[in-house]
Amino acid sequence: MMTDGQESRWSWSRLAPSGTALVLFCSLFLNVVLGSYIAVQALVAQPQRPPPRGPQQMVARLAERLPPSDAAILREAYLAREAEILAAEMAGQRARARITEILGRPELDVDALRAASKDMRAQRNRISELISEALDETMQRIAPEARQKLVREEFRRR
Repeated sequence: MMTDGQESRWSWSRLAPSGTALVLFCSLFLNVVLGSYIAVQALVAQPQRPPPRGPQQMVARLAERLPPSDAAILREAYLAREAEILAAEMAGQRARARITEILGRPELDVDALRAASKDMRAQRNRISELISEALDETMQRIAPEARQKLVREEFRRR
């Protein structure tokens, strides 16, 4: 047991003269402030919607925002093109695999790489065209209110 005159080996009074106590306090304070900010952002902030991963997910997300009858029109327009979309997706995946294989070779065949890249772009463009056709058909057939709602909620610039 220590008497009044004795000090322990470690004490706050030893930190004060060197300024370490002030630095330690500021560090602790900053950590609490930053931790609180991150916690509030995680709990209160609106989550950012990730972009759709493919045509099917995009159509499903749009259909969720439409009344059931208009969602059925969108699904019908998509389903009329689904086989072509899936075929283009598969061809794009094959082109991507060819690109990976070409890039993995010891000697780079630039012409083969360009051809595979061109094929992959063509498949992506074909998918975009088919989705655009489905959306064009849908927008012509759905109720004006539903179309305006999609414009407000989905098609505005972010």
